[in-house]
Amino acid sequence: MITAQRPLVMDTEGAQMTRATSDITLFGPSDNRALLRRLLGRLDLTEPIRRRAVQDAITDALAETWIWRSYAFEQARPRPGDFTGLATPAELAAADERCAEVALACRNHADALARGWFE
Repeated sequence: MITAQRPLVMDTEGAQMTRATSDITLFGPSDNRALLRRLLGRLDLTEPIRRRAVQDAITDALAETWIWRSYAFEQARPRPGDFTGLATPAELAAADERCAEVALACRNHADALARGWFE
């Protein structure tokens, strides 16, 4: 019987996975099929994560994404009449400069993508 406390190890040829200090393989008797189903279930749980990573990579490769990011940073810049809390004018000026620089960098990135510089 397979116990969950012993870790799986791969033999040198990569043909069989066995439990440490044991000769039980995944490809043997039917009682090992439950372990195989559990392992495959764990692998399937990562599929949405991989799909989302690919979607994010595709989205980041679109110029439109970077244009929208530049708009977001332009909107985040401090404006007259905004509630500033305890921020000093120097801190507000620094935040405005940072947001403007990041917005410009996003627009430059979008321009580079649109011109095909990253292909």
